[in-house]
Amino acid sequence: GLNINAIAAMLGGVILGIGLSLREQFSSLATGMILAFRQPFRTGDLVEVAGLLGQAENIGIFDTTLRTPNNETVFIPNAQVWGNTIINYSSQPTVRLDLTIPVNHKSDLNTVRAVLERVVAEDERILEEPKPSIIVKEFTSRAVRFGVRPWVNEADSEPVEFDLNERIKLALDEANIEMSFS
Repeated sequence: GLNINAIAAMLGGVILGIGLSLREQFSSLATGMILAFRQPFRTGDLVEVAGLLGQAENIGIFDTTLRTPNNETVFIPNAQVWGNTIINYSSQPTVRLDLTIPVNHKSDLNTVRAVLERVVAEDERILEEPKPSIIVKEFTSRAVRFGVRPWVNEADSEPVEFDLNERIKLALDEANIEMSFS
């Protein structure tokens, strides 16, 4: 007295519902396998994934764990990892810093360049090759913006950037060169 068609339809609906609810997990599983084979980053690398910056702590089958600079743990489903841009800041042994230094329009460009070159040359962590560049990046209504682009070892990038910012400001003050912010 059982209606097999009704039971089969109900069982089919349950299986379809379970399949749809697990779609994201299946997608993350498949992309987890792709991440394991392609290895765009490894545990310990500093990466930007799905718009988040952090150190890769775990690359699992279903999700990737990042530790942010604020010491937060973020779990990102692998489908979102592979479906977005991945920037691996640790993939190369050296990186180029890109500092922007805005100075007043009335500043003598040669003097500014000389001060910036001196500060860069004084830091032994900055690599000699490729040579650092100091350029005039752009003019705004309130400033001439210099670009300071030294190359450093990847592990030194943050400390050098922070130190350079401070030492450049102090050196410009000492040379009576006014910074300008727009």
